[in-house]
Amino acid sequence: MKKHKSIITAVAFILILAAFVVAMFVDALGPLITSITSTVITVVGALVIWVQFKRDGELASIDIVSQLNKLFVKSDGLMYLREKLMKTSDPKEYSDQGMLKGKDITYLPDSYITDDNLNLIEYLEFFENIAVMVFDDVLSLKSIDSVFGDSFFYALNNTYIQNIEIIPYVEHYTHIVALHKEWTNYRLKKGIAIPYYETSLSKNLQGYNDIRI
Repeated sequence: MKKHKSIITAVAFILILAAFVVAMFVDALGPLITSITSTVITVVGALVIWVQFKRDGELASIDIVSQLNKLFVKSDGLMYLREKLMKTSDPKEYSDQGMLKGKDITYLPDSYITDDNLNLIEYLEFFENIAVMVFDDVLSLKSIDSVFGDSFFYALNNTYIQNIEIIPYVEHYTHIVALHKEWTNYRLKKGIAIPYYETSLSKNLQGYNDIRI
């Protein structure tokens, strides 16, 4: 049985590696194909990590987080969007409660939706997969907070992203909204700063508190 599980895991990761090789070749065909390929790689990669944990049961949370982080940083789309979201985020501007110190923020340029819409979908799908793992008791907030916490709130508390993707299509993001509630409460209790807390998703999404997993 263990040999069978190892073979399944090995085959899955070989497929992911092959997808990365394909991505390098399709880059010449244009950003649309590249973005779609990157999104598929990210989603499949996260699912493989989850399946490995469910089948094996011996992979520690810290190892899963490490694999997810490698997946994140190897994705040009995820890293590009994260850097873009960080441009208006400086921890020095947070008060002790994680509130921004009276700064009028212009979140993203108007060209955002045409430039990065596929990157955004990939970004949110990545955290949807993490949300599933959290609610399935594969990961804990403690294990993911220092690695992914700020990246998560950069997007979820950004009003532009809320208005163009999360709020209009909230039925597709129930796990990520439920995770936002849990993660916000976790950081508030721990006294950890929350990026864009003043424009939290909880203040802008109707029925926020009614969404449960």
